[in-house]
Amino acid sequence: MNDGTCSDVADATECDAFGGSYQGDGTSCATTTCPVAIPPGHDCWFASTCAEGISSAAFGGAGAYPPIPADFFGPGSDPYVGTVLLGQGFTDTVMFRFDTMTLDPCATAEFEMIQLSMEGCAPISVTYNGGQDPEQWDVAGLSVRVASLGTITACKTHANGGRFDSELLLDARWEFAPRGGGESRIWLPPPIQLVATNGPFCHGPSCTDLPFCNPYYRPGYAVALDGTPCCEAVCYQAPANPADSICLRPVADGPCMQCPLAGGAVPTVSHWGLIAMALLVLDAATIAFQRPRVA
Repeated sequence: MNDGTCSDVADATECDAFGGSYQGDGTSCATTTCPVAIPPGHDCWFASTCAEGISSAAFGGAGAYPPIPADFFGPGSDPYVGTVLLGQGFTDTVMFRFDTMTLDPCATAEFEMIQLSMEGCAPISVTYNGGQDPEQWDVAGLSVRVASLGTITACKTHANGGRFDSELLLDARWEFAPRGGGESRIWLPPPIQLVATNGPFCHGPSCTDLPFCNPYYRPGYAVALDGTPCCEAVCYQAPANPADSICLRPVADGPCMQCPLAGGAVPTVSHWGLIAMALLVLDAATIAFQRPRVA
């Protein structure tokens, strides 16, 4: 079943009536590991907070973004080079997966980030004419300019879920506002590549439904085999510089303790990729950007 459960039925017709995936005559739940189909839908997140201090963006230097150009903040303003700490904005973060993920045990799907809201945790100092006249500007908003496309490869490693790797091409819109009041500035830099690795997900009846979000599937949220839930931040980072990091937390329907660090007993997605290589043809490193946007 799509909720991760298995039922013994008489034939394919009865299985179809339950909305399941028939595994063949003579099979039973006791002897068969059923592939799990997660339908397309919305994956919901919260952005990390300023207090956590785990999301940031670097401009210039080794950062994924170039320096904010000269004259951007006003005539004579110097290029801005520095790192900005980011925290949660006014709305949640939402991704939409286009494809069904049939976990057997792994699957790859395309998605787009359709909503992101973050803001700076402290003002930046902008100078003019070669380091003179410093001026305080707030990072008033980081959002997506257009839907940002990516891929996710998820592997089910136990009855209640598993781990995933993901890539995202973030096409961002930055808004800066002068602290003393005045006209805001909008910066639209080139898109940057971000990668997340070994994030947890919960799948099955243990994952309670949330309004608007995909039922029975919650990335960043995990449920141990004994039924204990926990939450884990998943950070999308620039491969060359971890200072460029958009960290997200799962939407939980109550207090959610931090997941313990993964030990050697839980295979990572990379390990499962080796195990499944002979059975699956997956290419998580390639993002198809021709997918139409969701209205």
